[in-house]
Amino acid sequence: MKTSLLRYFVFFLITAYFFPISLVHAQELSYLASKPDIFISTPDRLVTNTGDKSYGGSIYLEETFNAAKIGESAKLYPLRYNAFDDEMEVRDPKGIFYLQKFMGTPIYFGDLGKTYILLEYKEKSKIKKGYFVLLTTKGNLIALLKEKITLKPEVKQKTHWSAYKPPTYTKSKDKFYYLNKNNIAAPISTTRKHFMKLFSKEDKNIAKYIKDNDLDFRKKKDLIMIVDYYNN
Repeated sequence: MKTSLLRYFVFFLITAYFFPISLVHAQELSYLASKPDIFISTPDRLVTNTGDKSYGGSIYLEETFNAAKIGESAKLYPLRYNAFDDEMEVRDPKGIFYLQKFMGTPIYFGDLGKTYILLEYKEKSKIKKGYFVLLTTKGNLIALLKEKITLKPEVKQKTHWSAYKPPTYTKSKDKFYYLNKNNIAAPISTTRKHFMKLFSKEDKNIAKYIKDNDLDFRKKKDLIMIVDYYNN
């Protein structure tokens, strides 16, 4: 199977333009060029929801803004991922904005060791757009991670001895995807039988590799090892 155009584009961007981003001082992070920027959204995309402070938890995996490089741009942007609303936020002297969305453009967080990418995915028979973490970048099989924060309802005090718990923002269990032939992020099955179908004629070889190395494809580290082995 030939590498798709989007796969090639992602791989090209990552290998040609990614460089390690060292720790950046706060004053450098807060700086943004004054000229118009295609990545910073218009005022109607001003962030108004940063989470209810009376609730437990947070809508962010990382509350602080971190230096990030977007696609081919050499500029560093102060960004953070809103895992509740599935939005990337950028800090600007005029406020905090949702980042303009560009399909297939990698966003590199050097200090966090993460690369996000905006892709289409299917959820309850509807096609949506969302951010995924790239787990692998080379070869025909690209593994992805979907991070999500949900709001758990309050727990009311039922007895004199029980305690009230406010609504709480909670990180959901990691869900793994792969980029299918239609360039849509499709969920990776948690059953071994369906998981092995990803490897077509190499399934027996992959099965042996999993057994020999005592790997569990439901774990992120092991999944990366399996996919990298297949791609190489």
